[in-house]
Amino acid sequence: ITPPITFARVAPGVYRSGFPTLRNLQCLKQLGLKTMIKLDVKDSYADDMLDWIAETGIEVVKCEVAANKEPFIIADAEEICKALRVLLDPARHPVLIHSLVGQARVGVVIGCLRRVQRWSLVAIFEEYRRFAGITSSLLDVQCIELFDVSMIELPAVRKDQRPADEGAVPMAPQEVG
Repeated sequence: ITPPITFARVAPGVYRSGFPTLRNLQCLKQLGLKTMIKLDVKDSYADDMLDWIAETGIEVVKCEVAANKEPFIIADAEEICKALRVLLDPARHPVLIHSLVGQARVGVVIGCLRRVQRWSLVAIFEEYRRFAGITSSLLDVQCIELFDVSMIELPAVRKDQRPADEGAVPMAPQEVG
């Protein structure tokens, strides 16, 4: 069984990786994916991969998250939010978010997810750098740091409500009476 390049578990039911191929099919089958978030909208899956996606009923969500580059290319916050809404929806889990190599673009989206989850910036940047390696970019770090978390609406929970299910991404929702 061969996982996709830079494959890792982000949270229960949430995975990240580089572009999945037929070589990774056994691994992907074991995950029981419901959704795949594709950040490289220009790259296409192989025909056999498309057949498997169709057979299994996996929803492919395309989010055009551009790689941050000097001087004028910056990831679109709305596209990041689109990806985050899928990652935060337990009904769409298990979910795999991927880009071509699974480093910078996936790292920016996961970094923004960690902001929503109220991780410290130090921990977020450490995770980002661990996966980005030599492709690590100060523009990506700045994009994560400046991401407006108020763009993502968190579900409210009642005081008597159980903690999130095992399949949900751990959150810090606002408490209501």
